[in-house]
Amino acid sequence: MSQAPPRHGGTYVLVFFAPHVTQVVVGALGQIPIQRGYYLYVGSAHGAGGLHARIDRHLRLDKPHRWHMDYLRPHLNPHAVWWQASAQKQEDHWVERMPQLGVQPSAKGFGASDSRHRTHLFFNASVPTFELWQSLAPDCCCWEAPAATTR
Repeated sequence: MSQAPPRHGGTYVLVFFAPHVTQVVVGALGQIPIQRGYYLYVGSAHGAGGLHARIDRHLRLDKPHRWHMDYLRPHLNPHAVWWQASAQKQEDHWVERMPQLGVQPSAKGFGASDSRHRTHLFFNASVPTFELWQSLAPDCCCWEAPAATTR
């Protein structure tokens, strides 16, 4: 069932499709190669507006570049958002579960400036399934991402 994220804090996985092979300069990380396929970005939102505000911002195209995802976003099409509302910070735990989906780490340092992990960005040539993710994170919800917004 597709359910939009609430205005509470929590953890999320943005699932995007990259339709073209390209190179993207991502701030201080430098140039990152993008392959055709699916990218998963693990993040958390515990500030004002919670999951709803953070995910909405990540899906928008017209915004100042603040986070690594802001540089990458114009080259990706939203596919889905997997999220779980919780006051507990689970971002690192979710990053550790990613290999169980069969996805590969991508772009060293991406989204990981405040993390002990190498990256929070993962890649897979084929679409990862929410059902498999839900078996790893049972209380997780899925939202089929809307088309890109430009506000």
